Amino acid sequence: ENIQQDESFAAYLAKEGYRPDTVEEAALLIDAADFVLTYSDGLNFRIVCIVDRESHPDKTFSLTPEQVREIAKACRRHTGTIYHAKIPAEIRVIEVSSSPAASDDLARLSGYTRGGLFAKGQVSAWHISTAEKTVWSNYFANGLFAGRKFIEKLLRSPRIGDEHLFEPQTVSVEKTKFPLVTCALIAVMAAIFGAEYVFPVGKSAEGLSPGLETLVALGGLNGNLVADGEWFRLFSSIFLHGGFAHILMNGIALYMAGSILEGLIGRRHFLSLFAIGGLGGGLASILLNPPYIVSVGASGAIMGLLAAVFVFSFRFPNGVNRAQLQMTSMQMLLPSLLPIFWAAESHVDYANHLGGAIAGALAAIALMKSWSRTESMPGLAKLASGLLVGWLAVLGYSGLAVASTYSDTVVALQMIPADQMPQSQAEMSKHAERLVQEYPKDPSAHWFLAMLMLMLEQGDHLKTAEALREGLDAGRQLGRRFNPELRSLMQGVLALLTAEKGNLEEARSLAKDECAKQSPISEELVTAGVCS
Repeated sequence: ENIQQDESFAAYLAKEGYRPDTVEEAALLIDAADFVLTYSDGLNFRIVCIVDRESHPDKTFSLTPEQVREIAKACRRHTGTIYHAKIPAEIRVIEVSSSPAASDDLARLSGYTRGGLFAKGQVSAWHISTAEKTVWSNYFANGLFAGRKFIEKLLRSPRIGDEHLFEPQTVSVEKTKFPLVTCALIAVMAAIFGAEYVFPVGKSAEGLSPGLETLVALGGLNGNLVADGEWFRLFSSIFLHGGFAHILMNGIALYMAGSILEGLIGRRHFLSLFAIGGLGGGLASILLNPPYIVSVGASGAIMGLLAAVFVFSFRFPNGVNRAQLQMTSMQMLLPSLLPIFWAAESHVDYANHLGGAIAGALAAIALMKSWSRTESMPGLAKLASGLLVGWLAVLGYSGLAVASTYSDTVVALQMIPADQMPQSQAEMSKHAERLVQEYPKDPSAHWFLAMLMLMLEQGDHLKTAEALREGLDAGRQLGRRFNPELRSLMQGVLALLTAEKGNLEEARSLAKDECAKQSPISEELVTAGVCS
């Protein structure tokens, strides 16, 4: 099998699969290291420089950190672009020694860094000790996410033949002619968006944007309401949108993510990830936003799908397919997660985006762990099916809950808010007429106006009686929601005013129910001779 046990580990590592040699901008690296390898896929560009100190103990990487950073900066022309920004080129300096890393070696290698947060090149240094079988790096997390585990496995495992050292990664993708589930989700979102205009509540926003009251009534997410037990809003809010631009952008992003994932992981897992991302986004929105904020939209679910696309890209070998998946996902994820890409007045729920992305990424990682390289589809199929059945059941319940609370929500939004209720006679005199204009369906507004008219009118109480009748009419529209105490007061006062005008029979008809009660207004009615 052509196994060369006597070759140095540096030579063994250099068979990693990157192509030998490098680009013209990095020519100086060839004389500074024993092996120079280059990887480029149109998006990422990486150069690995390996110094074989097993064969040449006194040799070290000869270029300075400043020179390496300049080379990385020059190589940036070979990288791709994400959201109009070029990706930094990367250079890794690796020294392989048969002895443990000396402190002066680590101090020297520590200088090979990118040189700043906004540097145009990513530079890192690595030291591999074949004696201790350890790997040191100044890369983030000691290179945990940059291949350290792979190198450690090579160090500690028996060497294998070149043809088996880096087995080609094969990915079998089930092609779907049409992303059916994705389009079905978009259709449902569009239908519910239409319902926002069929069932408006309160004041409507301008253009193609529904009012805030409508979004609340139809199941918008709100921390205070969830705390009051309306947890179904975590699910119903996913399918609501705040305007045409909102649903258009979400629809495009969902179609892009769905077109990739439905074929890659199957429709069942795709819909499961949508559900997980939506729930993660809703929970983060409640936890991180003020409780009075109203949040709507499928953005959290879509961020979960995009994060999953990025995770699943690592199922593909280094190359164009992986790079395209990563570029597609990052071009939409980055601007959606960073507030600097949006104006402050855009009202973007970044907490929802972040929660959805984290939930989707974690679910995708778990799915990747169960996905054999020999299988075309991920595992955990029964778990995904159970999750979907539960999610659909909860969605059904949420729809029924929205329908049952819609009328109550409508009524609540038509009533005078607690903070606008007059607390004194002076406030009642000042605001009574305005409250009737703004809340004509609230009997309380008409009661305040009637009391104001009662004080202003001199003997002739026509306007008072008119305000009371309009208030009682509004109360009858409320049905059981009409405050019985307020109803008694309005009915009783109107009966007294009617008796005062000489219409005793009408007054007795109005006071019939109140005369049978024991209350201050019934005593007034008895005294006035209305109760026979």
